[in-house]
Order: sequence, then structure tokens, then C-alpha cells
Amino acid sequence: MKFSNPRYPIQFWSEIIAGIVGRYTGVPVPRAFIATDPKTGEMGSLASWFYGEGAEEDFEELPNAQIADDVTIDFGAIPIPEDDVQESFSRYIPGSSYMVRFIPGYDLEKGKQHNIKTLSHLIAAMKLRHKVNAWPHWAGVLTFDALIGNTDRHQDNWGVLWRRTDENVVTPRFSPAFDNGTSLLHEILEEKLDIIENDARRHSYINRGRHHLRVSADSQSKFRHLELIEHLIDVRPEVAPFIDSVTDFDMTAMGAEIQALAEIDCITPISRRRCEAIIKVIESRVLSIREMLDGN
Repeated sequence: MKFSNPRYPIQFWSEIIAGIVGRYTGVPVPRAFIATDPKTGEMGSLASWFYGEGAEEDFEELPNAQIADDVTIDFGAIPIPEDDVQESFSRYIPGSSYMVRFIPGYDLEKGKQHNIKTLSHLIAAMKLRHKVNAWPHWAGVLTFDALIGNTDRHQDNWGVLWRRTDENVVTPRFSPAFDNGTSLLHEILEEKLDIIENDARRHSYINRGRHHLRVSADSQSKFRHLELIEHLIDVRPEVAPFIDSVTDFDMTAMGAEIQALAEIDCITPISRRRCEAIIKVIESRVLSIREMLDGN
């Protein structure tokens, strides 16, 4: 169970809405529920756990893929828990464990070297060593992050799940997109929501949003959300169909489901106005991404 930042008491609703967005976009996101702490009465979000005995659905191995010729992989930098991997559930290794092995002196507190180039080396290693292609997964997660404006996909908000197949082969896959609360206008106070109603101010707000990833470990700034998607389309055009798939959903149906949350009678409700503002921002981000795809 997770609670809101005291400055933003409605933040827990972002986890609930992110789960809805994940379901419509096809991006794996743990389902989240509204809940109340029985001792304090404080409301928060209760997220489904995604790994461990009894918690996992059957998984499918990812398709084979080719690796670029100019990528050199240090397999010593990739922890593989060979001795403690089961068939019925996965062993989880957080992304920070990979970043500290690839990048000497990695800053675990702030993750200032968290970058897509190093992540791409890990993905490439999985292609070469385990014959799995994780780019469709990451194209989906990063597009999902752009749609919800997630600023907190740091090195401990993703990881690798290792599991043994029926043929006794240890196989990796990336975790679902969990911990999505720092998103979806959570930081905009109720009296400031009017900035979203103005087209120019809404686009200005969207363009200021930044992902946690940057280009490389020595980059000075993080990607803007839409800039990251543009970068993906530019350097990895093969992922464009997956980005297209994530943004091709029934916005009307999803919007109705989000608006219905305002009807829930609870201690810390979400307003209809906020639901409508969230929908407008998601719509704008979808249109921007689809314009990028059309331009390519």
C-alpha cells in the first residue's frame, strides 16, 4: 500500500488511473485499488504484487532478435541468479543492480547517470545471450510514461524477472511498469487546474515534463517525455509499430472510466474537474506522439 505525498493528498489516485491507462494501452501495469488504512483512516493505493510464488501468470518467452554489430557486452556486468531461479515464479533483480555494474560510481541516491544508452546495452545483452527482444516492452513502457507524464521511472522502478522454463532454461523478462504515482497532474493543486483548460498553457505544461532517463551517463539533462519518444523513433525505427499500438486505443471509453472515479464516495475523493483535466492532457500527448509517427 502506498500513500500520497502530504503536499498532494490526491496523489494516490494517480496509481489508480495509471492502472486504467495501462489496461487500455496494453502496457503491463500492476492493478491498483483505492484502500484505507484501518488504523489511521488515511486513503492510499493498494497495488497487486507482480512476482513471487502464487502471484504470477504464465509467461511467454519473447521472440528472437538481432543485435547491432558495434555493441560490446561485458557479461560480467549482468547478474544472473542461476542457482535460485524457479519454474513456478520469478527471481527479481532491480534495475539499480545493473546500473551499478555497467557504470562505475553510479549515484544510487539520485540516479544522475540513469540513461537509455546503458539500458540499451542491457537489452542488447539479453538479445545476444538469451535470444529475447525487450525493445517492444520498453517502447511500450516509455510511451506509457509519456502519456501519464511519469517523472519517476528511476533505476529502482524497473527490474528484471528471471525464471526457469519447462526446458530448464533460465529466461529474463522486464518487470511491468510499477510505481506510477508521480504522474497525471498529481502536483497541480485544485485551484490551478485551469492551466490545463487553456491550449497554450496545457502544451507548455506537457513540454516541461521530463522522464528520469537521459541520453547517456554523462548527459547534463533528462529527456523531456515527448523528446524521449522522438528519440526512440529516430534511433530505433523498428519500435515505431509498438509505439503506434500503445497510442491506438479507445480514448472515449478510457475517459468515461476515469470520469467514473469522481462518483466514488470516499474520504479523499477525486473531482470531476481533475478527471477531465487528466483526460485532456492524455489526449494531447496521444496526438503529439501520433503526429511524430505520421511524420516518420
